[in-house]
Amino acid sequence: MCVRIDKKSGGGSVAAIELARVFVAAGLEVDNWIVVDPSDGDLLNVQDLRVEIFKTDFGSSRYRFSIDFTKALRTRLREYDVVILSGLYLYPNSIASYYCGKQGVPYILFPYDSFNPEKLGHSRLQKTIYRLLFDNAMVRGATLIQAANEAERRQVVGYTNRTENVFVASFGFNIEDFSKKRPGLLFQNMVPWDVEHTKTILYLARVSKTKGVETLIEAYEKLVRTDACYRLLIVGPAWDAEYNEHLLERFHELISEQKIHFSGLVSDDEKYACFQKSYLYVLPSYAENFGITVLEAISNRLVPIVTDSVPWQELEDHNAGFRVPTRDADAILRAVLCYANLPEQKRKEMKENAFNLAFKFDYGSIAKVYLEALRKAAGLGAVRS
Repeated sequence: MCVRIDKKSGGGSVAAIELARVFVAAGLEVDNWIVVDPSDGDLLNVQDLRVEIFKTDFGSSRYRFSIDFTKALRTRLREYDVVILSGLYLYPNSIASYYCGKQGVPYILFPYDSFNPEKLGHSRLQKTIYRLLFDNAMVRGATLIQAANEAERRQVVGYTNRTENVFVASFGFNIEDFSKKRPGLLFQNMVPWDVEHTKTILYLARVSKTKGVETLIEAYEKLVRTDACYRLLIVGPAWDAEYNEHLLERFHELISEQKIHFSGLVSDDEKYACFQKSYLYVLPSYAENFGITVLEAISNRLVPIVTDSVPWQELEDHNAGFRVPTRDADAILRAVLCYANLPEQKRKEMKENAFNLAFKFDYGSIAKVYLEALRKAAGLGAVRS
């Protein structure tokens, strides 16, 4: 498996590492080849897995050109029955797909929402050039392509014009790991307000334009005029420094009043303390192919509010959360007030519904789909150009 393990890269990295653990538990031999960059910061815990680390020699942290990684592909790739490539617009995956084709090794591509029109529009010129030079060939050469849901399957098929090699499999996780209790004091130490006498609205994801953070803060501006007990905690790395600076400037007054707090990247224990001690979770994204943080929230009985661009219809189907129109601050506000005005027993029921829904995405329930994909890829072999 070729993956990233820096925490900044988000849910896709977590999903890939969890999948590696599932394969190991099923008795498979799994090697994880990882190209790291000095800018990565904190890394995911992979001590229980077989991992080989390669360094980035030059190029941006996004593309990660590595001489040693390339040499390893050239000399050792034939040792493997199947390769899994996680993500587009990364040199390690582009060059790995090239050598897979050259040496006849089948590979499964996990695009992680790269075909979403909203995502394609971000850094459009750079992505177009990179696809023309490298990634179009990688997509064509994939034996199988994973889609996290039916909407992503349609996007992949629309881009590739191939239906036979796309399979739908949700991301999965170890729900018990997500829901372990963390000390409440961790959360209090993270925020500048008294958590016992306030209600914290939590946003936990990368801070970028496509995540809709500005829409959420606009909703919060209106909410705090209605009820001053609410606070907004924004947790996650600044994916776009210029956009992050814009948010800090635009909402400077609320930040200086300690009603909004940007915490940046936090430890795993701090992250789950946030989920366990917050009042509501909001993910206002303009585009998502899954939304791992929604799963982390419901695993901790935290009711989410998401946009209809986040593929979590199950929240409404199971009365476990709210879905609102994308880019609609008033709709977010209405959802918060709707939840707040419910009788206490109804809120408890929603929390339990959320927790029970989480187990649908436990890898114990969906591992067989991925194991079957591995068997199928090994049987089909490499795509012939």
